[in-house]
Amino acid sequence: MADTIVGYFTFDQLQDYPYGDWFIPEYSAYEIDKTTLDSLKINELDNIKIIIVIGIWCHDSQRETPRFVKIMEYLKFENTIAIGVNRQKQAEGTEVPKLNIQYVPTIIIFKDNVEIGRIIEAPTESIEKDLFKIISLN
Repeated sequence: MADTIVGYFTFDQLQDYPYGDWFIPEYSAYEIDKTTLDSLKINELDNIKIIIVIGIWCHDSQRETPRFVKIMEYLKFENTIAIGVNRQKQAEGTEVPKLNIQYVPTIIIFKDNVEIGRIIEAPTESIEKDLFKIISLN
């Protein structure tokens, strides 16, 4: 199906048809919280890995993924893995079965390969503030 991404993907893929129809406007409109992101010192991002699991068909994923991408670009943070799942929250050939994904999007933060926190469906405050709390407290 042309409008589905299941498995590993790159954020660049979201800028093309048909995903660009929702990705580009949300990405362009989102104002990142630079103050909070600037508080995430570079060394706080050492040994951090982030996996984002999305459903390309999911409105929450369509809202949060462009915001997440813009934040990662601002931080110049590249240690991310993006995985698309089907409506059953599965993606064969990926680590999704081990991740216990129940809702999308799910952003999972790892430090030294140990999970330290998740943002599920929507952030509590904002992606920036939730990331800051998760990373700074661990």
